Amino acid sequence: MCPKLERLHHMHGVLRTQRHRATGVLAGEYDWGRIQIADYVRRYAPGTVLWISDNAPRGAERLPVSRARSVLGRETDVIVFDGFAGFDIDALGAVGGSIRGGGLLFLLMPALDNWQHFDDPAKERMAVHGYTAGEVGGRWFEHLKRCLLEASGVIILSQHDEVHGGGLTAAPSLVSGEVHDADCVTADQADAVAAVTRTVRGHRRRPAVLISDRGRGKSAALGIAAARVLRDPGHHILVTAPRRSAAASVFLHAARLLPGSVLHGGQLSVASSVLEFVAPERLRSKALTASLVMIDEAAALPIPLLHDILRRHSRLAFATTVHGYEGSGRAFELRFSQHLDQHSVGWRRVQLNTPIRWAAGDPLEEWLFRALALNARIAESASVGGVGVEDVKSKYLSRGELATQPDVLEQVFGLMVQAHYRTRPYDLRYLMDAPNVSVVAMFADDTVVAVALLAIEGDFDQDTASAIVDGHRRPRGHLLPESLAVHFGLEAGPTARYARIVRIAVHPALRGRGLGSSLVSFILESSRGRGLDCVGTTFGATPALTRFWGHAGLQPLRLGVRRGTASGSHALLMLRGLSANGIDLVQLASEVFARNFRSQLADTLTLVPTKVVLEVLGQRVMAPAMPDIRQWRDVAAFALLGRTYEDVVGSLETTVWWALASEERSVKLSALCCDLLVARVLQKRSWTACAELCKASGRAGVLALLRDGMAKILEGADVTAVQAEVLRLQARSIARSSPSRG
Repeated sequence: MCPKLERLHHMHGVLRTQRHRATGVLAGEYDWGRIQIADYVRRYAPGTVLWISDNAPRGAERLPVSRARSVLGRETDVIVFDGFAGFDIDALGAVGGSIRGGGLLFLLMPALDNWQHFDDPAKERMAVHGYTAGEVGGRWFEHLKRCLLEASGVIILSQHDEVHGGGLTAAPSLVSGEVHDADCVTADQADAVAAVTRTVRGHRRRPAVLISDRGRGKSAALGIAAARVLRDPGHHILVTAPRRSAAASVFLHAARLLPGSVLHGGQLSVASSVLEFVAPERLRSKALTASLVMIDEAAALPIPLLHDILRRHSRLAFATTVHGYEGSGRAFELRFSQHLDQHSVGWRRVQLNTPIRWAAGDPLEEWLFRALALNARIAESASVGGVGVEDVKSKYLSRGELATQPDVLEQVFGLMVQAHYRTRPYDLRYLMDAPNVSVVAMFADDTVVAVALLAIEGDFDQDTASAIVDGHRRPRGHLLPESLAVHFGLEAGPTARYARIVRIAVHPALRGRGLGSSLVSFILESSRGRGLDCVGTTFGATPALTRFWGHAGLQPLRLGVRRGTASGSHALLMLRGLSANGIDLVQLASEVFARNFRSQLADTLTLVPTKVVLEVLGQRVMAPAMPDIRQWRDVAAFALLGRTYEDVVGSLETTVWWALASEERSVKLSALCCDLLVARVLQKRSWTACAELCKASGRAGVLALLRDGMAKILEGADVTAVQAEVLRLQARSIARSSPSRG
């Protein structure tokens, strides 16, 4: 037996008595590391062993790295994480939470002095077109090495070197408090179960929100609560999660407490009550009714979808992980709690702090949080509360600065987590190592108060540009030039040089003070000085974000025809030209967009939120011609004489398009009226859908609102004297008009 493994075994034994988890790093040649791990497992048989590898020993339980995140919701004793198989940082976070207390994580890695230059297969993912995997940095691996060397409960066994680490630090244990619930392990969990069951038996529209780190028993709490509700006959509980496997723990804990229950597929039945898994999108349906709806790992679902679920269902329980691997629970809580405060007064929040799967103070959890920046902090609000635009300075940060200044790295990543609820550990490695990425930070003294992530794109030769336009090439990682080529047919698109703003984040306490706009202005000026042609961005379209980018001078050029799976919104591409070439490109693309957008609204974009459409129209990309005299007559006949909608729909469409494309012309219209004009006249939504949108009494109510809106457009129209005379003559005949017809 290798003496180095004996040291690992000793440390593991001590930690096992404390229900803490150990980490063993095998640093050397691949085959040597595999042999050491196999020897350890054979000698000490430490329970269930799972290899996260594409090349596990024969007979070993294995998951390929690509499926590593499927371990969420299950437990094991030992996990071997094969770093040679393509180091998936998200997968590491997922598997780290699946190891039981007293368990062991093996990291199979190259020699310590080779980590920064390690030929990691995962680098291919970050090597966008124009760069090789060798040009992807290794700064995150140096960060990982530093975290492991400084951690307690970690031994690094080097093939040709001494043993590193192995120290043990006694960590204070959290006191759970007395548990008065026989089904629950901790007082936290008992509180969570009580909160969930109260949503069924208490007042409607007072959801429970369970927040915890992994291993605290939140999914189990949902299962225990479900079992208690299902004991009463006639209940139907719906549970959803990003994947059915993520909700497995809910079903297992419910079944454990329901003798005689039958679990089949995604359904648990007992007597006349049912617990059923449904896909998240199905919860938008009006046809689904339930005694209770449970949403596990809610931070991994799009916020707009959660809003719809909250609106459709009256008895709800949300659960999410604070430091998630598919979405940030902190950003989710920040955004969603504000929405709950407005729409669900009396909602209950339960924080589960006490670990169940392992003991408090677990060393593996501590170093993993540091390495993945899961607990990245930003400056306290009180310390930056007085900061304004005049107090800040923006600059580009080199990745070397990020790697050597952990406090700056933590603030930068912490701001990204706070602002973007789908931030993942992979994003940390991306900002540290991706070769085409720049980081721009705004400082107030030494404090980072805003940050932006830029990707440099384009600069293709003419042959490649032609191949992209023809659909023969799809270079990875060049979203803006590819979009101009593929969607607009512009061969000059790929040859231009772009800065794409991938992320932008401002300290939560400082939003609305102009810091974000100031940071964008800095990026625009510096990009112009660097010889770039355009600055652009894509994002899940909301009215506020569209307005923000519009104020920065970016023009909307394309609204995606499908909702994004991450944001739940349609992606909007916005661009600003900097050079003469860039300005020409934006002009050409905007002309194409203007030609297509009106038709798209009545087709693939018919369900885009009306306020997003209005904001896009308000960006002055469209310059529709004024309706002609005959169209004005049709509008007047509809608004003032009761002519049927179908007989004048073409004229109404032209007039609404003209009116809403100008803030000056639409300012006299109420928000509800604008929404309705978009929904019915431009998007061609059904009369029923429009009645629901504006809370009108069927078709007749919608028509009345439409006539009123068109009358206001007539009043505000800047028409010629001849047209004005026609309208006055039309108006004078109102008294003699026949009864209104639908």
